[in-house]
Amino acid sequence: MPKKICDNCGFQQYEFLKIGSKSYCNNCSALMNNNSSGKTLDSITVSAFEAQSTYDLLYDSLEWLELYVERANPN
Repeated sequence: MPKKICDNCGFQQYEFLKIGSKSYCNNCSALMNNNSSGKTLDSITVSAFEAQSTYDLLYDSLEWLELYVERANPN
Protein backbone atom coordinates (compact mmCIF):
# COMPACT_ATOMS: atom_id res chain seq x y z
CA MET A 1 0.00 0.00 0.00
CA PRO A 2 1.64 3.31 -1.05
CA LYS A 3 1.97 6.13 1.43
CA LYS A 4 -0.01 9.33 0.98
CA ILE A 5 1.56 12.74 1.49
CA CYS A 6 -0.30 15.64 3.10
CA ASP A 7 -0.60 18.62 0.75
CA ASN A 8 -0.21 21.00 3.71
CA CYS A 9 2.72 19.69 5.79
CA GLY A 10 4.20 16.86 3.67
CA PHE A 11 3.65 14.21 6.39
CA GLN A 12 3.78 10.68 4.96
CA GLN A 13 1.02 8.32 6.06
CA TYR A 14 -0.80 5.25 4.81
CA GLU A 15 -4.29 6.56 5.55
CA PHE A 16 -5.70 9.95 6.42
CA LEU A 17 -7.70 10.34 9.62
CA LYS A 18 -11.41 10.01 8.84
CA ILE A 19 -13.87 11.98 10.95
CA GLY A 20 -17.39 11.77 9.63
CA SER A 21 -17.14 11.94 5.87
CA LYS A 22 -14.04 14.16 5.85
CA SER A 23 -10.36 13.22 5.76
CA TYR A 24 -7.73 14.96 7.90
CA CYS A 25 -3.94 14.75 8.10
CA ASN A 26 -2.73 12.75 11.12
CA ASN A 27 0.08 15.26 11.72
CA CYS A 28 -1.27 18.78 11.14
CA SER A 29 -5.03 18.06 11.14
CA ALA A 30 -5.44 19.84 7.81
CA LEU A 31 -8.65 19.06 5.95
CA MET A 32 -7.93 17.02 2.84
CA ASN A 33 -10.10 17.70 -0.21
CA ASN A 34 -12.14 14.82 -1.56
CA ASN A 35 -10.80 15.56 -5.05
CA SER A 36 -7.13 15.44 -4.06
CA SER A 37 -6.65 13.04 -1.18
CA GLY A 38 -2.92 13.72 -1.08
CA LYS A 39 -0.16 12.68 -3.38
CA THR A 40 0.98 9.09 -3.20
CA LEU A 41 4.53 8.07 -2.51
CA ASP A 42 5.41 4.80 -4.21
CA SER A 43 9.06 4.50 -3.26
CA ILE A 44 12.18 6.42 -2.44
CA THR A 45 15.33 5.47 -4.28
CA VAL A 46 18.60 5.91 -2.41
CA SER A 47 21.98 5.35 -3.98
CA ALA A 48 24.43 2.92 -2.42
CA PHE A 49 26.71 5.84 -1.52
CA GLU A 50 23.89 7.67 0.30
CA ALA A 51 22.90 4.51 2.16
CA GLN A 52 26.50 3.81 3.23
CA SER A 53 27.03 7.44 4.25
CA THR A 54 23.87 7.41 6.35
CA TYR A 55 24.91 4.13 7.98
CA ASP A 56 28.41 5.46 8.76
CA LEU A 57 27.02 8.67 10.26
CA LEU A 58 24.58 6.76 12.47
CA TYR A 59 27.24 4.26 13.54
CA ASP A 60 29.72 7.00 14.46
CA SER A 61 27.05 8.95 16.34
CA LEU A 62 26.12 5.89 18.39
CA GLU A 63 29.77 5.25 19.21
CA TRP A 64 30.11 8.80 20.57
CA LEU A 65 26.90 8.36 22.54
CA GLU A 66 28.21 5.12 24.02
CA LEU A 67 31.45 6.82 25.09
CA TYR A 68 29.51 9.70 26.63
CA VAL A 69 27.25 7.35 28.61
CA GLU A 70 30.25 5.34 29.86
CA ARG A 71 31.98 8.48 31.11
CA ALA A 72 28.83 10.06 32.56
CA ASN A 73 28.13 6.98 34.67
CA PRO A 74 31.40 6.09 36.46
CA ASN A 75 29.98 2.96 38.18
